[in-house]
Amino acid sequence: MISKLIAALRNLQFEPTDEDVADMLWLALQIGPSGPPEEIKPLESDVEKPPQGDKPLLKDDAVLQAQQLASINPPQTTSTPKPASSNLYLTSYQGRQGKRISSGTLPFRSPGTTALPGTLDLGRALRSFMRRVPSRSRFTLDEEETAEYIAEQGIWMPILNPAPEHWLEVALVVDESRSMDIWRQTIAELQLLLERHGAFRDVRTWGLVTYADGRNVRVRPGIDITAKKRPTRDPNELIDPRGRRLILVASDCVSRAWHKGTISEVLANWGRSGPVAIVQLLPRRLWTRSALGDAVKVRLRSSSPGLPNMRLDYDLSSYWIDKEDLKGWLPIPIVTLEPRSLAEWARAITGVGNAWTEGYALNAQKTEESMSGGKVKQNQEAAPPLSAEERLKRFRATASPMARTLTGLLSAAPISLPVVRLIQQTMLPASNQGHVAEIFLGGLLEQLSKEGEVIDPYYIEYDFVNGIRELLLNSMPMSEAIQVLKEVSAFVERRLGQFLDFRVLLEDPTSAEGIGISTDDPRSRPFASVAAKVLRRLGGKYASLAERIEKMSSEPQEQLTQPSAEVSPMANVGKTPEMLPESSNKIETSIEQVPSFSASLTTAQQKLAAYQEALHILTPEAAPLEYAITQHNLGNAYRDLPTGDRASNLAQAIRCYQEALRFLTPEAAPLDYARTQINLGNAYRDLPTGDRVSNLF
Repeated sequence: MISKLIAALRNLQFEPTDEDVADMLWLALQIGPSGPPEEIKPLESDVEKPPQGDKPLLKDDAVLQAQQLASINPPQTTSTPKPASSNLYLTSYQGRQGKRISSGTLPFRSPGTTALPGTLDLGRALRSFMRRVPSRSRFTLDEEETAEYIAEQGIWMPILNPAPEHWLEVALVVDESRSMDIWRQTIAELQLLLERHGAFRDVRTWGLVTYADGRNVRVRPGIDITAKKRPTRDPNELIDPRGRRLILVASDCVSRAWHKGTISEVLANWGRSGPVAIVQLLPRRLWTRSALGDAVKVRLRSSSPGLPNMRLDYDLSSYWIDKEDLKGWLPIPIVTLEPRSLAEWARAITGVGNAWTEGYALNAQKTEESMSGGKVKQNQEAAPPLSAEERLKRFRATASPMARTLTGLLSAAPISLPVVRLIQQTMLPASNQGHVAEIFLGGLLEQLSKEGEVIDPYYIEYDFVNGIRELLLNSMPMSEAIQVLKEVSAFVERRLGQFLDFRVLLEDPTSAEGIGISTDDPRSRPFASVAAKVLRRLGGKYASLAERIEKMSSEPQEQLTQPSAEVSPMANVGKTPEMLPESSNKIETSIEQVPSFSASLTTAQQKLAAYQEALHILTPEAAPLEYAITQHNLGNAYRDLPTGDRASNLAQAIRCYQEALRFLTPEAAPLDYARTQINLGNAYRDLPTGDRVSNLF
């Protein structure tokens, strides 16, 4: 039965995880037996129905997919909005001329991996909150006291004692600024951890809504797509007069409202009546680039369990600041999703021993003018926009090496969060969400969705700012770009069918067999655009193939015809480079992947010196692929050297090609391996010394 369910879900382009299947089976038991298939009605109305009470409905893709499975031919109408589960698509695409057009859709989920590892250790870190206190609304009968009272007084009256209940309830307040889109899965898993932990009386999720001017902050129950249609509320509604509500604010602290101090004022209001903490999602190395860079670092502890923030004890981490200078500021703990950080914070807030936790003091009264001198904003508005080169230079100056590597890989793929996770898992498994945050906060990307459109953040499409993708591709080894395209296309093929078969196209760029692009199915547009940019760098017939792909993705598809000029690999044997067709000449030069060394060089001697200098830094141990490519280019420089002994130059070129082939293997870099073999053969062919037969065979 379960195998049939999984097969049916895969027919709907949905790859279920074991947890998804378990949730659907549980839901089926709760719903009970259904009627005949022809009597089942579409469930869109049920999805659209607002929840009862303040507790938000949790978004569950598995439940929504189960509803879709249960529906038989649901009506397709344009007037009724579709439920959130059906909008799993990239929403727009930026054409070659910068025009924003409707793009295809990518209805798939990336491979299922946890965004919050170590949940068992995280749960153990929260054990300090496992306290019970007498309830003010629930009571239990004390049988012994009741019996004694009746026997002594002769009055039948029950003796009731307050029932024990969990000490705190949790309000998980999630920042809804755009920079938080990449953390949605982490937030969902954190919410699930808090609900299942058993330490809290109730766990409710709220969205923290900020506006473009940063001068107003509101909250609303829930953080899913349906929650965005609910009216916002005053943040003071979260204040519990009893002080038994723990407010956790999950944020990266980079939005305008954070820097202007608007959110700090809201936190101060909450912190006067109960405990408040910030769950900082960014890695520590990026905290100084958030609003925490303007705050004062402190150490915090609570003298008794659950004190409001304004009554916490704190010590300053700097001797240059006096406590009198921080009068009226809000001391607030900063927690990361790491076991040690959570454990220290839990012990400090619950008053266990003499535990301290890290935190910051926020100025709840600061304004943008007091923070920036009042004139910085005007200067920033008057400053000219940065060029693509300047943006990339700034990003590389501050980004971590792993973030820079991931950025290069993303330049060869359409960008959405599922695609980013796919590339991380298949090509850069050592990277984490912090490196993704560096890229999204680095000023390199722009969102392509329409303004005001309500979309699941996990499926929003992004693209590099004009010019940046080309710069990244030019500095990226071609073998890696091809590998990224193969991984992404293979993943999409398993879920959507085939758009572009890169193996077929690379083997025969004149073939139409590997192209499955149609304007009737716009899902192929993002892939076709990026693939064309990568193929154009190969030159020759690959450049012509890139033009065909771009034309087919933007115009109605016509019947494909095979080009008449088709070159056989054996047709070039024995010919000099000048006699070879354009594609064969291109194959010798397109491997040059170090434009920073060769772009401004005009002579072979200068190229030779540049590649030799590069090899002092690029070692086989640190960067084997870049080392091999530089050796290949060095061989080309020796081959083209107009001075010196021709035989000696070619012999040196042969040694460089042979050294490159130690690391360029058919498995790791098939195209670069083939080009190097061709250039090695040409060098042996042109060698004027030695036995001619031995050189050729």
